Amino acid sequence: MGFEPPTSGLEPEDPKAARVPVLPCIVAVCCKDKFCLYDVLLTANASVGNYWITVQPQYRLGSPNGFGVLRYEGAPPTLPQGTVPQPGAVKPWSISQIDEVVTAAILIQPNQSSSSNDAATAEVIGSAAPINHTSLQVPLTSNRTFIEMVTQPLLNQTGQLRWALNNRANTETPSCDAKLTLVHANNAYYDGLAATSQAQAGQLLNQVDKLASGNPNSTTARNSTEQHPFHLHGHHFWVLATGNGTYNSSSTAQYNTVNPIYRDTHTVLKGGWSAIRFVADNPGLWFYHCHILWHQVIGQGLVFAEGVQHIQMPPSDLPVCDQKCNYDFGGFTPAWVSQTYGDSSYDLPGVAADVVLP
Repeated sequence: MGFEPPTSGLEPEDPKAARVPVLPCIVAVCCKDKFCLYDVLLTANASVGNYWITVQPQYRLGSPNGFGVLRYEGAPPTLPQGTVPQPGAVKPWSISQIDEVVTAAILIQPNQSSSSNDAATAEVIGSAAPINHTSLQVPLTSNRTFIEMVTQPLLNQTGQLRWALNNRANTETPSCDAKLTLVHANNAYYDGLAATSQAQAGQLLNQVDKLASGNPNSTTARNSTEQHPFHLHGHHFWVLATGNGTYNSSSTAQYNTVNPIYRDTHTVLKGGWSAIRFVADNPGLWFYHCHILWHQVIGQGLVFAEGVQHIQMPPSDLPVCDQKCNYDFGGFTPAWVSQTYGDSSYDLPGVAADVVLP
């Protein structure tokens, strides 16, 4: 999504992302995805009047804009004068603009802060930093790297739409049993399953997500027409880099290991890639998924099975849910999606319905 200030005389500053302070930067548009949180400060230094606030979807041609009005005290209760902002008028951030949003230096080197900031700094670090870390300085190396290519196949087996990671998609409805219950019964439950990444407690992990670029009607690039907000449960992470096009070994030269932004949700760009780093210091089964609900439901996500041998048993007096599981993947055939949600909802825009995964 894009946020456009009401006029060039009013420009928002970006002092905080996902409740973690960042270096202030002046922006004309605040690009955000679902649950990619930003706090902004707007300097109201324009003439008294009414000004448009515009919210615009990206990569969904034909989608309507959202509008609000910023009304100065003393301005008449009317709509703003001038041209109404139209779809396409707000451009997404470039890579260089994305790279301008970085963690505040006070959180990376807190010992250099002034005494007046000590309490606030300690509160942010204590609530967000990995265990036993006294700052948000990103570790310079990692133990393991997971690389996932995200695609949207149409399965031959079922005729259903799925999201796949590295060309692997679940074709069956998942078990209704709680995942922790399955792991307590068998620590090796997740071994070899699709959409699972195994991690040892204490490891430093890189996760690289790639969206195929090129012809969206190819089996490897059905998702090249839009971007995706990925959210990690149980952790914050450093966003080392975001790029367009192909990710390869030379892409690591773009990593920011000085002051990368630190958050729990980030955007993988249309036809691009993103690399994050986090500390596996919280044993558990942690979902990492696209925060667009219908993408999540049909498989755009994975589970980090982290230090499963250290996962504790639930309390003996934990209440038992008496509800019966009725979850399934739904119809999610192209015809069902079109009839239920319309042609521009679950399926990707401009993608042929006969693309299949061999």
